[in-house]
Formats: sequence, structure tokens, C-alpha cells
Amino acid sequence: MSRIQVTPERLFEAAREVEETREQMEDTREELVRLIRWMESMWSGIVRERFLERFEENQPRMIETLESLAHIAKELREIGVRFQQADEVSGAAVAGNVATKSIGLKATQSNDDKGYQMKYDTYLRIWLPVNENGV
Repeated sequence: MSRIQVTPERLFEAAREVEETREQMEDTREELVRLIRWMESMWSGIVRERFLERFEENQPRMIETLESLAHIAKELREIGVRFQQADEVSGAAVAGNVATKSIGLKATQSNDDKGYQMKYDTYLRIWLPVNENGV
């Protein structure tokens, strides 16, 4: 797994991209349902019945995928907020260290690496942040 730096802004951007993808998929699913319902009245026979049965069986999976994308977008936004808050705390610590040094006191140096673990999601074709367990 690669270790790269990611900004909160990039996470917010990724969340927007995932949400836009979810919206496009929802529009496509709705259009597909309309098309199938329209064709349903003009088609009869065993092939039609099998097709409609498979289509109906797959509806929950399509909806689950849309819900998963919404959840991913929400998580990305929440992670972005946490990273933003961590950066603000870090910035305050750096300012505190500078102020401490300027008045001649000894400050503890922090070597915080702002790199976060990222994993490329081949399904969504985007980089997503992961925790220490890679999830």
C-alpha cells in the first residue's frame, strides 16, 4: 500500500465525485426501470418472464450499491473534517512551539507526517483513505 499525502480539500472533492457518480447511477437505474416497464407490455413468453424475474432479483443489489456510494461519500466528508481538525490542532501546536522558542523556552519537537494511508478503489476508480488495518 502506498503512503501519500492527501488534503481535506481532496477528500471533500472525492466525496463530491462519489456523490455525482451515485446520482448518475440512480438516474440510469430509473431510466432502465422505465424502459423495462415500457417493454414489458409489448413482450410475452417464457424468456420475458425469466428476464423480468432476474431484473427484479437484481433491484435490491442496485439499490444497495447506490446506498454504499452514499455511505462512502459521507465517510469521505467526515474523514475530511477530521483531517481538517487535526491540521488545525497541528497548526496550533506549531504556532505554540514557535512562540515557546521565541521566548527562550524549550519546546518538544513533533515530527508528524501528514501522510495518510490511501488505497486505490478499482471499482470507483478513486483513491480512498484507509485506517491502520487497510480498511
